Amino acid sequence: MHHPIDLTDPEQRNQAAGEYVLGTLSVQDKAAFEALLVFSTDLQKEVEQWREHLQLLNSQLEPVQPPKRVWRAIEEIVKPEPWFKRLNFWQWSTAVSFSCAFVLGLTLLLQKPPMDNTADHLYVVHNDEKKPAWLVNTSMDRSNVMVQTIDPAKLPSGLVCKLWLKINGEYLMLGTLPHNGLEKMMVPEPYRPMLVKAEVLVSVEPINGDNDPDKMGRVVDRGGFMPLSGSTRRF
Repeated sequence: MHHPIDLTDPEQRNQAAGEYVLGTLSVQDKAAFEALLVFSTDLQKEVEQWREHLQLLNSQLEPVQPPKRVWRAIEEIVKPEPWFKRLNFWQWSTAVSFSCAFVLGLTLLLQKPPMDNTADHLYVVHNDEKKPAWLVNTSMDRSNVMVQTIDPAKLPSGLVCKLWLKINGEYLMLGTLPHNGLEKMMVPEPYRPMLVKAEVLVSVEPINGDNDPDKMGRVVDRGGFMPLSGSTRRF
């Protein structure tokens, strides 16, 4: 099972920048990466550095002339032959087919497998420095949201940030925003049809505080989900 890249880790983030330039990121990682890329100038610089580095490597590679035996093999395939000579072709073709199947199998093995549900809406929670703190993605079936930690807000001991939704005037507390990694939060079924139109709120609360919206703590961020055009993010 593929574990999404932790964009809070500098090494993984830099590796993701390289894979983004190469086009090898999984659909899940690509969507999270692009969401952060919009807001992070540091990440934009890393992507540009990777582009320059890979372009330099590409310019240093010498063109390779295929061996003559490759052209002879092509001529043998194209040229019609008596039936008794075609046996060699089929033997050769079988070997080539096996090689192609092996390469294809190896390629598929190395590819990162997709996950289950696509996501199409995003909300970016900002920290005190107006930088992305968390990315909140909705699943396509609206059954959950996935929270990716980027640069979480620094709070005094005993306090946490909690994620709320306001739907048709009603408040719903989804969970505590994580200090690192990913957190999956379930959305109760009655609220799913209106999920992407909900107002998103982040409040500061005591760790063991009451989840009563009437006792909600200080709201430090609020806004609405934005659509990710053509997104195929999966989690």
